Amino acid sequence: MPTYDVLVPGVLGATGFTGRLACEYLANRGGEKVNWAMAGRSLDKLEKIRKELPESAKDTPLVKVDVKNPADLEEAAKSCKVIINYAGTPYSDKALPVVEACVNNGSCYIDITGEVNFVKSSADRYDEKAKEKKSLVVHCCGFDSIPSDIGAFLAATEMKKRHNMGCARIRTVIGDQSGDFSGGTLESGAYMMDNPNMENADAMKKPYGLDPPGGQAGPDTTDFGGIRALGYDQDAESWAMPFVMVEL
Repeated sequence: MPTYDVLVPGVLGATGFTGRLACEYLANRGGEKVNWAMAGRSLDKLEKIRKELPESAKDTPLVKVDVKNPADLEEAAKSCKVIINYAGTPYSDKALPVVEACVNNGSCYIDITGEVNFVKSSADRYDEKAKEKKSLVVHCCGFDSIPSDIGAFLAATEMKKRHNMGCARIRTVIGDQSGDFSGGTLESGAYMMDNPNMENADAMKKPYGLDPPGGQAGPDTTDFGGIRALGYDQDAESWAMPFVMVEL
């Protein structure tokens, strides 16, 4: 029986930039409904972060987990229903053992990777076992995907509710925003550039690189109204350009 609902493993990588944000969110929003724990390599660092969180997190359990230690990962995966992995950057180098531990133990796995080659490797290795174990493995739950995916879902749901019809096409336009690249994002990008021959590197060059065997293949056309670079968008009534990850 799992000890925790969420391990942040239940947030893995809790002392990193994004892991800390996840802990703050769970502390503010999780309440008594979510039994979660903070995880990372250093209990001292975890304790320091916990002291900086809202009062509601003062008794949140701390779990020592080193992603390079198989025994730690096995114990972590057994102890929770879901591991949210923020300790992957670069995921291509660190995260496959975390996915494997979750799948082997029937736990679910979530991360914020944008590394397409890693997602391909994860699917190739663990898809069948995940189905057998009923383990959900959900990659790319970050800025690369969430605004567009959730936005499209909400738009389609509202269209159905208001007009009883579906959407032929949904476009997401992002305006002014604040923030910057995190260190993990920059590290992942540098790793991919320094390792052009890593496993499944060619998946990043194929529009359907993540499709299962027998899925769609071949050349693709842009989803951005014919605009490949900077151009004027009629719908947004402003100048725009494709999101940097759109081809992936």
